[in-house]
Amino acid sequence: MNQLDFKGRHAVVTGGATGLGFAIAQRLIASGGTVTLWDRDARSAGDAASRLGKGATAVTVEVTSHEQIQRAVEATLKHIAQVMGKGNGADKPGRTLSRVASAASARSQ
Repeated sequence: MNQLDFKGRHAVVTGGATGLGFAIAQRLIASGGTVTLWDRDARSAGDAASRLGKGATAVTVEVTSHEQIQRAVEATLKHIAQVMGKGNGADKPGRTLSRVASAASARSQ
């Protein structure tokens, strides 16, 4: 397997509770990253995050709902701050997530 370096990086994996999303999350964590699993099935997402270990957290979200995306962004940013700490690059994913939330808002109007 080729080596990827995701140390100090965080990813949101939509549909991360099962299948390809779960496999991607496993690979990111194995490569040093942390992940937030976004999935509409709360139980499956929580179970998946538990199986992945301390580098993972789960957020229940229906990605077709602007309000749920906003809440998921807030929960994810809170997780990033806890895992990465302030001043350790945690603002970079936050800026990206803020752009995602703004784009979702523009599409829903």
